[in-house]
Amino acid sequence: MINVSKLYCGLAGQSDALRYSSEKTHRPIAVYNCTVRCNLKCLHCYSSSGASKSASELSTSQAKELISQLADYRCPVVLFSGGEPLLREDIFELIAHAGKVGIKAVLSTNGTLIDRSRAARLAGAGISYVGISIDGPELFHDKFRASKGSFQATMQGFANCRKAGIRMGLRFTITKHNAGQI
Repeated sequence: MINVSKLYCGLAGQSDALRYSSEKTHRPIAVYNCTVRCNLKCLHCYSSSGASKSASELSTSQAKELISQLADYRCPVVLFSGGEPLLREDIFELIAHAGKVGIKAVLSTNGTLIDRSRAARLAGAGISYVGISIDGPELFHDKFRASKGSFQATMQGFANCRKAGIRMGLRFTITKHNAGQI
């Protein structure tokens, strides 16, 4: 949604400015699918995610080098996605490294793994924003994510982020099956 009031009053944040500004000085953001591992089996998933680590998944040092190279290109934002990025044991280290080299770190997650400890670690690592996926009411969401209880776990993850002071939002995958429920 375009927040016209924020744009008109000059109160737009960085993401608003990147989206709606006509300035040619803005740089593209990077979406880094940092793992194909996932704890869910979502019906709509494009990444063939599963429990196994891919041979092509970058090591911690390789991932940090990639993030440093993005900084060299003046990339303003790196969005950690996947799979489920919280399954990377080093995700907090990678988020902190992004901040260290001047890149805002953003996380796209299903939210089910964000307990209080992980929320605190995300905040401590310097995460700028967490986008959490919800696909409709509880029964639909659990079916769509192929995991009973995932809706409640996701909502708890959202609450844990809020308590940790993390800026966040909900994300939706709209299909013909849930368009009337969102």
